[in-house]
Amino acid sequence: MKFNMAPFLIFIVIVVLVFFCVFVIRFEVIPDNVFPGDFTGALIGALIGALITVLLFMAQTYVQEQKGKNIRILEKKARIFKSFINDIWSVWKDKRINLEIFEKLTNKYYKDLMIYIKNKGRLERLGDCLSEIAKSMYLIDPTEILRDNIIKIINELSMELELGGKIKPKIMKKHEEIILNLKNYNDLFKNMLLETIDKTLLESKELEHGKYDYVKEGTHNLLFICYSFIRFSNCKIIIGPVVGGTFGKDNQLYLAFLVDNKVYQNINSFRSSGIYNQRIETNSPCYLLKPFSDKDNQEILPFIIDFEKEECMNYYNLNSSKATDIIAKRCKYYFNTIRTKKENLSIIEFLEKYISKK
Repeated sequence: MKFNMAPFLIFIVIVVLVFFCVFVIRFEVIPDNVFPGDFTGALIGALIGALITVLLFMAQTYVQEQKGKNIRILEKKARIFKSFINDIWSVWKDKRINLEIFEKLTNKYYKDLMIYIKNKGRLERLGDCLSEIAKSMYLIDPTEILRDNIIKIINELSMELELGGKIKPKIMKKHEEIILNLKNYNDLFKNMLLETIDKTLLESKELEHGKYDYVKEGTHNLLFICYSFIRFSNCKIIIGPVVGGTFGKDNQLYLAFLVDNKVYQNINSFRSSGIYNQRIETNSPCYLLKPFSDKDNQEILPFIIDFEKEECMNYYNLNSSKATDIIAKRCKYYFNTIRTKKENLSIIEFLEKYISKK
């Protein structure tokens, strides 16, 4: 509860005036022959001065209180608008809206935006934009409607905060086309890599066609190229990771041999330790970024493969044919030559000895 200063100040003024009167009379500051007129004038002047001071102080206090209140409201308003913009932007990132997200947006519209937006026309425009976004649920390609209405919403909220900035639809569309072209370009390398490794590994007649899939090991859940075996179940060759590697490490692209540790527990002595206990431990690591021996006269690949890192993809998009050939050649070499650390078995020898056929 705020303390009202006005009565307190008036009380102080009265006390000061009484003290002034007592002081003047007790110490005869004004002679007796001039006391009535001069004293009255002095008293009225002091009273007026004190009242003006009180009024100025009250006005200053009111202005400061209003300023503080406005700042608090503006800060709260900015937080609410930012939260709403983040939610609406997530719709744009997904290029899709569903009933659950639409209900969340409308709840915020009614509970938050309506309280803080005075302009009725702006509120109606925001509501109309949300309605148009909801209609896009039934469209095959809602991109245009989502873009136009999300831009309108963000620009309206920007004007409400008097920020002055605006999103230009033409610029946003141009940037969107650039990103799409880059993604398509990355997809070309992604597909070329899989096709080239397929061509070499499928020569063995032991593997099915490869596919991109996530492999969970401990807390890691990374994307690999995965090859299942035709004759043996719950076993696979993985090549990667192709997302989530670490820069500066040449062991961040490799080939590994996995056997499900829940299905096959009779071979635990062959496994690697720790979180990688689905992998069968081999007599040497199968790193694909560097030559496998002196006979491999191909160069060291300078980057990990990570479809989400621009620096990596710039290199591999420019050197796609050469890079995919090098990686495929090394994959074939390791698949045909690596042996288990225990018993020195090839991959196929190990599978035929310990793993049941489909």
